Amino acid sequence: MNRWKCCGNKNIAGIIRTMLMMLWLLLVCFFSSVNSISLKAAERQRKIVTVGFTESTNFLERKDNDEMSGLAYDYLQKISYYTDWEYRYVYGEWDEITRKFYNGEIDVLPGLSKTPEREQKALFSDYPMGTESYYIYVHADDPLAPSRERGLRGGSIGVNENTLQQGLLERWNKDGGFEADIRYYPGNRSRMAAFDANETMATVTTDFSVKPEMNMMPIALVGGSDYYLAISKNRKDLLDDLNRAQGSITAIEPGFTKELLEKYYRGNAVSRLLSREEDTFVKRNPRIRIGYYDNYMPFTGTDRNGNAQGILTDLVQQMLTQLRLEKRVSPIYRAYRSTQEMIDALNRDEIDVAFPIENNMAQAEKDDIFLSSEMIKTSMFLVFDGAYDERVKNRIAVIRGNRFQEEYTRRNFPNAEIVFCDDIYNGFDMVKSGEADSIAINELRKDAVMNLFRYRDMQSIPLPEGRNICMAVKRGETQLLSLLERGITSLPDNYAVTSTYKYIGKKNDYSFEEFVYANIYVTFAGALLLVGLVIGGIVYIVSNRKKRRDLDRMAHIDNTTGIKNRRSFDEAVAQIGTDPVSGDFVFLSADLNELKQVNDTMGHEAGDELIISAANYLNSIMEPYGNVFRVGGDEFAAIGHIRGEERQAVFDRIREDCEKWTGSCGQKLSISVGFVAAEELSDPTLKNLRVEAERRMYEAKTRYYRETGHDRRGARSGLNK
Repeated sequence: MNRWKCCGNKNIAGIIRTMLMMLWLLLVCFFSSVNSISLKAAERQRKIVTVGFTESTNFLERKDNDEMSGLAYDYLQKISYYTDWEYRYVYGEWDEITRKFYNGEIDVLPGLSKTPEREQKALFSDYPMGTESYYIYVHADDPLAPSRERGLRGGSIGVNENTLQQGLLERWNKDGGFEADIRYYPGNRSRMAAFDANETMATVTTDFSVKPEMNMMPIALVGGSDYYLAISKNRKDLLDDLNRAQGSITAIEPGFTKELLEKYYRGNAVSRLLSREEDTFVKRNPRIRIGYYDNYMPFTGTDRNGNAQGILTDLVQQMLTQLRLEKRVSPIYRAYRSTQEMIDALNRDEIDVAFPIENNMAQAEKDDIFLSSEMIKTSMFLVFDGAYDERVKNRIAVIRGNRFQEEYTRRNFPNAEIVFCDDIYNGFDMVKSGEADSIAINELRKDAVMNLFRYRDMQSIPLPEGRNICMAVKRGETQLLSLLERGITSLPDNYAVTSTYKYIGKKNDYSFEEFVYANIYVTFAGALLLVGLVIGGIVYIVSNRKKRRDLDRMAHIDNTTGIKNRRSFDEAVAQIGTDPVSGDFVFLSADLNELKQVNDTMGHEAGDELIISAANYLNSIMEPYGNVFRVGGDEFAAIGHIRGEERQAVFDRIREDCEKWTGSCGQKLSISVGFVAAEELSDPTLKNLRVEAERRMYEAKTRYYRETGHDRRGARSGLNK
């Protein structure tokens, strides 16, 4: 009996062990299945997408180390941010790549133009990548170049086969009766090799694919079209992803495509070459009469000898040089006492060009004039004396004849009384004497005047609406406007702004009147005694030099925060130039979050406290490595050198220090930061670093407002901006 009982207990224990083991196996199988399902779901979320890669200058390029760049490459990367696509690249000549694409071996092909035939073989998204034009190019030093299309008769022209360019070239050849020998190539590489070896006298390519150093000149336009990121018929699942991504990019970053064009194609060869009509216009008009609004330095003015001065003369000369017209065109300048008088003279044909003109299309239509592209963008400020309160907006000084200033003041301060003054210095004097409470002027003019000793104690606040300045021609002067546009496009970055600095200093030399303000007792004593005159003269010389140094320092320091200002930043950028920088060189772009909310709910003093604290933190953290600049109301930039192992710590410290700060009104400090090092980019120029840093900063700002759920509208306005 006991033996059976013992055996029974052993059997029960064995059964329990067996059941536990089976349960364990079932659990293992269950969790393995769950993990397998999760992995498969993850794989389904991240789609593998094969991309056709045909090398083309500025569009798709691959270096020896397989590093890729170009407009299409950046565009593909941006699309992947919204679709989570993972790319696999297939390289080859255009003919080979398109064949594989139509056969379904490639999923996506960038740069494909839409035709009825291609719509049968591929899927096209709702949004094009961009628009391009197709030109016939010859070598710029070829004797054929000056003859334009006539020299192509019977000549050989290379073109990529199975492209829209091929059909357009064939139609151009037939319709024009040129009887050219069209030679077909499988892709860009073989076509350009034949052109460079003079096997063909001309070649067809897009206007975006030509760099100035390639020494190529367009002599005929054969057509143009939109181009797309095309999808294979076999991958219909990608089309909805692509349309959603392009729609989001268009809504959130409407200027993205424009930024890519600016990054890769600014200053391309076509923009600086005159059309036949423009060349004829220049031959018929060797003198261009340019009217300007007088007494408006640093933009425009007249010197003691009656000659025009200011950045207008620099802009015009630089544009003529860039277009190689400095020996063919002579500018003649005429001064006018008011903006309206200048516009009337333009419509009476007394002048050909007017400057400066506000970039206001509605007003231009009323004035019956054509506007050029924007040349200068500057912030506006309200300048007052003493402490700020709402009363500074009661009576605002406006210069007689300055139509923009008057319209701006009436538009932004509809309840204010307008008090007219003779010029900007008279306006400042009226504010100091109490005849006016304030004056609204642009940033560049503000800096010029407030450098003077007698105005150094005056205060200013930024205004939400800035000023955009351009040139104007009489309605119908299309060829002249086209020439201006080419010249404006060819100007170096920030040329207009950096040109103002020498005129700011020139207008405001430290005069004897300024010396009297600063040294009234010494001057009085010097007037009584000859010895005093001698001593006063010595003091004047020494004081003058010191004041120049002080004025120069004041011109480079931001009044509110005490750090370097936008002028210092522009000069630093100009000094670095356009050459690539070293690998440990870094660029930081930073922007305050929710400044307008603080201004609206707690007041501008609380907003100023945010700006000052942000400047102090950034400056203290970045000081060992470089310089920090306040480049806008709530915008900062920093440049310097930080070794790779230190960068993350610097970035983290900025974030952590800001999170710890609390203002006197309980406001919190939040900064969106974009941080990029030279070694991260294939072409590490300062311009490219700045574009990438600002892109990262805006991504951080978008992420902040998405995560916090706060309303971003109006976040970049307010009097502190």
